[in-house]
Amino acid sequence: MSLVDCRKLLQTQEVLGRRRGYLLGLILFAIRVSINDTTGVAPYTIVYDHLPVVSLSVLENMRINEDDFKSTAEFLKDLRGKLEIARSYAKSHAKTAQRLYVTRYNKRSCDKSFTVGENVLVLQKDSTASKVFSRWIGAAIIYEVQSLYSYVVEFSDGSRKILHANHLRKFHTRAQSLTYNMSLLSGANSCTIINNGDDDFGEIFVPDPTEESKQVLKLPSQKIDRSTLAHLKPKQNKNCCNCLINMQIRSFLGHTRFDNARRDCVELMTDFKPKRMRAYKVPERLQPEVERQLKEVIAHGIIRESNSRMASPLVCVLKGKGGCDGVRLAVDYRYVNQFISQ
Repeated sequence: MSLVDCRKLLQTQEVLGRRRGYLLGLILFAIRVSINDTTGVAPYTIVYDHLPVVSLSVLENMRINEDDFKSTAEFLKDLRGKLEIARSYAKSHAKTAQRLYVTRYNKRSCDKSFTVGENVLVLQKDSTASKVFSRWIGAAIIYEVQSLYSYVVEFSDGSRKILHANHLRKFHTRAQSLTYNMSLLSGANSCTIINNGDDDFGEIFVPDPTEESKQVLKLPSQKIDRSTLAHLKPKQNKNCCNCLINMQIRSFLGHTRFDNARRDCVELMTDFKPKRMRAYKVPERLQPEVERQLKEVIAHGIIRESNSRMASPLVCVLKGKGGCDGVRLAVDYRYVNQFISQ
Protein backbone atom coordinates (compact mmCIF):
# COMPACT_ATOMS: atom_id res chain seq x y z
CA MET A 1 0.00 0.00 0.00
CA SER A 2 1.42 3.35 -1.06
CA LEU A 3 0.94 6.72 0.56
CA VAL A 4 -1.50 7.67 -2.19
CA ASP A 5 -3.67 4.64 -1.41
CA CYS A 6 -3.59 5.45 2.30
CA ARG A 7 -4.64 9.03 1.61
CA LYS A 8 -7.56 7.87 -0.50
CA LEU A 9 -8.59 5.44 2.23
CA LEU A 10 -8.57 8.14 4.89
CA GLN A 11 -10.72 10.37 2.72
CA THR A 12 -13.39 7.68 2.40
CA GLN A 13 -16.06 8.77 4.88
CA GLU A 14 -18.31 5.77 4.25
CA VAL A 15 -15.61 3.27 5.13
CA LEU A 16 -13.95 4.93 8.12
CA GLY A 17 -16.44 7.29 9.72
CA ARG A 18 -15.53 7.95 13.34
CA ARG A 19 -12.87 5.22 13.37
CA ARG A 20 -10.48 7.35 11.30
CA GLY A 21 -8.38 8.37 14.33
CA TYR A 22 -8.19 4.75 15.55
CA LEU A 23 -7.16 3.32 12.15
CA LEU A 24 -4.66 6.08 11.38
CA GLY A 25 -2.05 4.64 13.73
CA LEU A 26 -2.51 1.13 12.32
CA ILE A 27 -2.17 2.38 8.73
CA LEU A 28 1.02 4.30 9.50
CA PHE A 29 2.48 1.25 11.26
CA ALA A 30 1.67 -0.90 8.22
CA ILE A 31 3.46 1.61 5.94
CA ARG A 32 6.59 1.51 8.15
CA VAL A 33 6.84 -2.30 8.06
CA SER A 34 5.84 -2.77 4.40
CA ILE A 35 8.60 -3.36 1.81
CA ASN A 36 9.24 -0.29 -0.31
CA ASP A 37 9.35 -0.83 -4.11
CA THR A 38 12.32 1.51 -4.55
CA THR A 39 14.62 0.37 -1.71
CA GLY A 40 13.42 -3.22 -1.47
CA VAL A 41 13.25 -3.05 2.36
CA ALA A 42 10.84 -1.61 4.87
CA PRO A 43 11.44 1.91 6.31
CA TYR A 44 11.54 0.42 9.83
CA THR A 45 14.37 -1.91 8.77
CA ILE A 46 16.39 1.00 7.32
CA VAL A 47 16.30 2.82 10.67
CA TYR A 48 16.58 -0.09 13.18
CA ASP A 49 18.06 -2.86 10.99
CA HIS A 50 15.23 -5.26 11.94
CA LEU A 51 11.48 -5.53 11.80
CA PRO A 52 9.40 -4.78 14.92
CA VAL A 53 8.34 -7.65 17.16
CA VAL A 54 4.54 -7.64 17.53
CA SER A 55 2.13 -10.03 19.18
CA LEU A 56 1.38 -11.95 15.97
CA SER A 57 5.06 -12.53 15.29
CA VAL A 58 5.53 -13.82 18.84
CA LEU A 59 2.72 -16.32 18.38
CA GLU A 60 4.14 -17.32 15.00
CA ASN A 61 7.59 -17.97 16.47
CA MET A 62 6.06 -20.02 19.27
CA ARG A 63 4.18 -22.19 16.82
CA ILE A 64 7.20 -22.65 14.54
CA ASN A 65 9.49 -23.65 17.44
CA GLU A 66 7.04 -26.24 18.81
CA ASP A 67 7.94 -29.84 18.18
CA ASP A 68 4.33 -30.92 17.85
CA PHE A 69 2.89 -28.51 15.33
CA LYS A 70 -0.79 -27.83 15.90
CA SER A 71 -3.46 -26.44 13.69
CA THR A 72 -4.79 -22.96 14.24
CA ALA A 73 -7.96 -24.20 15.93
CA GLU A 74 -6.03 -26.50 18.27
CA PHE A 75 -3.53 -23.79 19.08
CA LEU A 76 -6.25 -21.29 19.96
CA LYS A 77 -8.08 -23.91 22.03
CA ASP A 78 -4.91 -24.71 23.96
CA LEU A 79 -4.18 -21.01 24.42
CA ARG A 80 -7.68 -20.44 25.79
CA GLY A 81 -7.20 -23.25 28.32
CA LYS A 82 -3.94 -21.73 29.55
CA LEU A 83 -5.55 -18.32 29.84
CA GLU A 84 -8.39 -19.83 31.88
CA ILE A 85 -5.86 -21.37 34.27
CA ALA A 86 -4.03 -18.06 34.59
CA ARG A 87 -7.36 -16.35 35.24
CA SER A 88 -8.23 -18.77 38.05
CA TYR A 89 -4.81 -18.22 39.66
CA ALA A 90 -5.21 -14.46 39.42
CA LYS A 91 -8.72 -14.62 40.88
CA SER A 92 -7.66 -16.73 43.88
CA HIS A 93 -4.65 -14.50 44.48
CA ALA A 94 -6.86 -11.41 44.31
CA LYS A 95 -9.20 -12.86 46.96
CA THR A 96 -6.29 -13.69 49.26
CA ALA A 97 -4.68 -10.29 48.79
CA GLN A 98 -8.00 -8.52 49.35
CA ARG A 99 -8.56 -10.49 52.55
CA LEU A 100 -5.12 -9.43 53.81
CA TYR A 101 -5.81 -5.81 52.95
CA VAL A 102 -9.14 -5.92 54.83
CA THR A 103 -7.54 -7.59 57.86
CA ARG A 104 -4.74 -5.03 57.96
CA TYR A 105 -7.19 -2.15 57.64
CA ASN A 106 -9.55 -3.49 60.32
CA LYS A 107 -6.77 -3.82 62.89
CA ARG A 108 -7.08 -0.15 63.83
CA SER A 109 -10.54 0.65 62.53
CA CYS A 110 -14.01 0.17 63.96
CA ASP A 111 -17.56 0.45 62.75
CA LYS A 112 -19.05 3.86 63.47
CA SER A 113 -22.71 4.73 63.81
CA PHE A 114 -24.37 7.93 64.98
CA THR A 115 -27.91 8.93 65.84
CA VAL A 116 -29.83 12.13 65.14
CA GLY A 117 -29.03 14.83 67.70
CA GLU A 118 -25.72 13.30 68.78
CA ASN A 119 -22.70 15.58 69.24
CA VAL A 120 -19.72 14.74 67.03
CA LEU A 121 -16.32 16.09 66.06
CA VAL A 122 -15.58 16.71 62.37
CA LEU A 123 -12.23 16.15 60.65
CA GLN A 124 -11.62 19.04 58.26
CA LYS A 125 -8.63 20.57 56.50
CA ASP A 126 -6.82 23.27 58.39
CA SER A 127 -7.13 26.34 56.15
CA THR A 128 -4.61 28.30 58.22
CA ALA A 129 -1.77 25.91 57.35
CA SER A 130 -1.37 23.44 54.50
CA LYS A 131 -4.19 21.50 52.86
CA VAL A 132 -2.33 18.30 53.73
CA PHE A 133 -2.98 18.75 57.45
CA SER A 134 -6.40 18.32 59.08
CA ARG A 135 -7.78 18.75 62.56
CA TRP A 136 -10.90 17.89 64.55
CA ILE A 137 -13.34 20.76 64.97
CA GLY A 138 -16.69 20.95 66.68
CA ALA A 139 -18.78 20.04 68.37
CA ALA A 140 -21.36 19.61 65.61
CA ILE A 141 -24.75 17.86 65.67
CA ILE A 142 -26.04 14.97 63.55
CA TYR A 143 -29.01 16.49 61.73
CA GLU A 144 -30.01 13.57 59.49
CA VAL A 145 -28.93 10.00 58.71
CA GLN A 146 -28.83 9.61 54.93
CA SER A 147 -27.35 6.10 54.70
CA LEU A 148 -25.38 3.63 56.75
CA TYR A 149 -22.22 5.75 56.64
CA SER A 150 -23.41 9.14 55.35
CA TYR A 151 -24.70 11.81 57.72
CA VAL A 152 -25.92 15.39 57.44
CA VAL A 153 -23.99 17.39 60.04
CA GLU A 154 -25.12 20.79 61.31
CA PHE A 155 -22.42 23.17 62.55
CA SER A 156 -22.67 25.91 65.16
CA ASP A 157 -23.15 28.62 62.50
CA GLY A 158 -26.24 26.83 61.12
CA SER A 159 -24.57 25.43 57.97
CA ARG A 160 -25.03 21.77 57.04
CA LYS A 161 -22.80 19.36 55.21
CA ILE A 162 -22.95 15.71 54.13
CA LEU A 163 -19.98 13.79 55.59
CA HIS A 164 -18.81 10.19 55.68
CA ALA A 165 -18.48 8.37 59.00
CA ASN A 166 -14.68 8.23 58.59
CA HIS A 167 -14.58 12.00 59.05
CA LEU A 168 -16.65 11.90 62.26
CA ARG A 169 -16.10 10.76 65.81
CA LYS A 170 -18.12 10.99 68.98
CA PHE A 171 -17.79 14.08 71.13
CA HIS A 172 -17.49 13.33 74.86
CA THR A 173 -18.38 16.22 77.13
CA ARG A 174 -15.78 16.89 79.79
CA ALA A 175 -16.20 18.89 82.95
CA GLN A 176 -14.33 22.20 82.75
CA SER A 177 -14.18 22.74 86.52
CA LEU A 178 -15.26 21.01 89.75
CA THR A 179 -15.34 21.64 93.46
CA TYR A 180 -14.97 19.17 96.29
CA ASN A 181 -14.68 18.98 100.06
CA MET A 182 -11.55 17.30 101.42
CA SER A 183 -13.40 16.22 104.54
CA LEU A 184 -15.74 14.01 102.52
CA LEU A 185 -12.80 12.23 100.91
CA SER A 186 -10.91 11.51 104.10
CA GLY A 187 -11.87 7.84 104.29
CA ALA A 188 -11.82 7.08 100.56
CA ASN A 189 -9.04 5.12 98.88
CA SER A 190 -9.91 6.37 95.37
CA CYS A 191 -12.28 8.84 93.79
CA THR A 192 -14.01 8.76 90.41
CA ILE A 193 -15.76 11.84 89.02
CA ILE A 194 -18.56 11.60 86.48
CA ASN A 195 -20.69 14.26 84.86
CA ASN A 196 -24.38 14.65 85.63
CA GLY A 197 -25.17 14.14 81.94
CA ASP A 198 -23.37 10.76 81.72
CA ASP A 199 -25.95 7.97 81.48
CA ASP A 200 -23.63 5.12 80.45
CA PHE A 201 -23.32 3.96 84.07
CA GLY A 202 -27.05 3.70 84.65
CA GLU A 203 -28.56 4.89 87.90
CA ILE A 204 -25.98 6.20 90.38
CA PHE A 205 -26.61 5.77 94.13
CA VAL A 206 -24.76 8.31 96.30
CA PRO A 207 -24.25 7.25 99.95
CA ASP A 208 -24.77 9.72 102.77
CA PRO A 209 -21.53 10.98 104.38
CA THR A 210 -20.70 9.24 107.65
CA GLU A 211 -20.02 11.03 110.92
CA GLU A 212 -16.34 10.24 110.62
CA SER A 213 -16.09 11.76 107.15
CA LYS A 214 -17.92 14.90 108.31
CA GLN A 215 -15.07 15.74 110.66
CA VAL A 216 -12.93 18.47 109.18
CA LEU A 217 -9.32 17.31 108.87
CA LYS A 218 -6.51 19.80 109.01
CA LEU A 219 -4.11 20.06 106.13
CA PRO A 220 -0.39 19.55 106.79
CA SER A 221 0.20 23.28 106.33
CA GLN A 222 -2.40 24.05 109.03
CA LYS A 223 -0.46 22.01 111.60
CA ILE A 224 2.68 24.11 111.19
CA ASP A 225 3.41 27.04 113.47
CA ARG A 226 3.06 30.08 111.23
CA SER A 227 5.61 32.01 113.32
CA THR A 228 8.33 29.84 111.77
CA LEU A 229 7.37 31.31 108.36
CA ALA A 230 7.24 34.93 109.51
CA HIS A 231 10.35 35.84 107.52
CA LEU A 232 8.46 35.15 104.25
CA LYS A 233 6.26 37.58 102.39
CA PRO A 234 2.46 36.93 102.47
CA LYS A 235 2.47 35.63 98.88
CA GLN A 236 5.51 33.44 99.52
CA ASN A 237 3.94 32.16 102.73
CA LYS A 238 0.77 31.15 100.87
CA ASN A 239 2.65 29.45 98.04
CA CYS A 240 4.85 27.60 100.49
CA CYS A 241 1.87 26.22 102.38
CA ASN A 242 -0.33 25.37 99.42
CA CYS A 243 2.20 24.05 96.92
CA LEU A 244 5.29 22.95 98.78
CA ILE A 245 3.99 21.49 102.04
CA ASN A 246 0.55 20.21 101.03
CA MET A 247 1.62 18.71 97.68
CA GLN A 248 5.02 17.38 98.84
CA ILE A 249 3.94 16.10 102.24
CA ARG A 250 6.06 12.94 101.98
CA SER A 251 9.23 15.01 101.89
CA PHE A 252 8.38 16.49 105.31
CA LEU A 253 7.58 13.19 107.00
CA GLY A 254 11.12 11.82 106.93
CA HIS A 255 12.29 8.63 105.25
CA THR A 256 9.82 5.78 104.94
CA ARG A 257 10.72 2.11 104.89
CA PHE A 258 9.98 -0.30 102.09
CA ASP A 259 6.50 -1.84 102.37
CA ASN A 260 6.71 -5.55 101.55
CA ALA A 261 3.07 -6.29 102.33
CA ARG A 262 2.37 -6.63 98.61
CA ARG A 263 4.49 -8.73 96.29
CA ASP A 264 4.36 -8.65 92.51
CA CYS A 265 5.27 -11.52 90.21
CA VAL A 266 6.57 -11.27 86.65
CA GLU A 267 5.84 -14.26 84.39
CA LEU A 268 8.74 -15.26 82.15
CA MET A 269 8.83 -17.44 79.05
CA THR A 270 9.71 -21.11 79.28
CA ASP A 271 12.96 -20.66 77.33
CA PHE A 272 14.32 -18.12 79.84
CA LYS A 273 17.73 -19.03 81.27
CA PRO A 274 19.11 -17.18 84.32
CA LYS A 275 22.39 -15.45 83.65
CA ARG A 276 24.75 -13.48 85.86
CA MET A 277 25.45 -10.45 83.69
CA ARG A 278 28.86 -8.80 83.80
CA ALA A 279 28.94 -5.80 86.12
CA TYR A 280 29.57 -2.38 84.60
CA LYS A 281 32.55 -0.41 85.82
CA VAL A 282 31.85 2.49 88.18
CA PRO A 283 34.09 5.60 87.78
CA GLU A 284 36.41 6.34 90.67
CA ARG A 285 34.80 9.70 91.47
CA LEU A 286 31.33 8.12 91.69
CA GLN A 287 32.20 5.14 93.88
CA PRO A 288 31.76 6.95 97.25
CA GLU A 289 28.30 8.23 96.29
CA VAL A 290 27.26 4.84 94.90
CA GLU A 291 28.39 3.06 98.07
CA ARG A 292 26.49 5.59 100.19
CA GLN A 293 23.25 5.13 98.27
CA LEU A 294 23.54 1.33 98.36
CA LYS A 295 24.01 1.34 102.12
CA GLU A 296 21.04 3.69 102.48
CA VAL A 297 18.59 1.54 100.49
CA ILE A 298 19.82 -1.58 102.31
CA ALA A 299 19.24 0.13 105.67
CA HIS A 300 15.70 1.12 104.64
CA GLY A 301 14.86 -2.44 103.54
CA ILE A 302 14.39 -1.57 99.87
CA ILE A 303 16.99 -4.09 98.65
CA ARG A 304 18.70 -7.07 100.25
CA GLU A 305 21.58 -9.39 99.51
CA SER A 306 20.79 -12.32 97.24
CA ASN A 307 22.49 -15.45 95.87
CA SER A 308 20.20 -15.77 92.84
CA ARG A 309 21.49 -17.25 89.58
CA MET A 310 20.16 -14.16 87.81
CA ALA A 311 21.96 -10.86 88.29
CA SER A 312 21.52 -7.62 86.34
CA PRO A 313 24.22 -4.93 86.26
CA LEU A 314 23.99 -1.58 88.03
CA VAL A 315 23.86 1.60 85.94
CA CYS A 316 24.86 5.09 87.16
CA VAL A 317 22.82 7.94 85.68
CA LEU A 318 24.20 11.43 86.12
CA LYS A 319 21.65 14.04 87.18
CA GLY A 320 22.13 17.49 85.77
CA LYS A 321 24.95 18.71 83.55
CA GLY A 322 28.03 16.59 84.18
CA GLY A 323 26.49 15.06 87.31
CA CYS A 324 26.31 18.35 89.21
CA ASP A 325 22.99 17.29 90.78
CA GLY A 326 24.17 13.89 91.95
CA VAL A 327 23.85 10.30 90.74
CA ARG A 328 20.77 8.15 90.24
CA LEU A 329 21.12 4.37 90.52
CA ALA A 330 19.32 2.18 87.99
CA VAL A 331 19.38 -1.46 86.90
CA ASP A 332 19.82 -2.76 83.35
CA TYR A 333 16.93 -5.25 82.93
CA ARG A 334 17.09 -5.47 79.13
CA TYR A 335 17.95 -9.17 79.19
CA VAL A 336 15.03 -10.03 81.49
CA ASN A 337 12.59 -7.83 79.54
CA GLN A 338 13.20 -9.92 76.42
CA PHE A 339 11.60 -12.95 78.07
CA ILE A 340 8.64 -11.34 79.84
CA SER A 341 5.41 -13.10 78.89
CA GLN A 342 2.91 -10.62 77.46
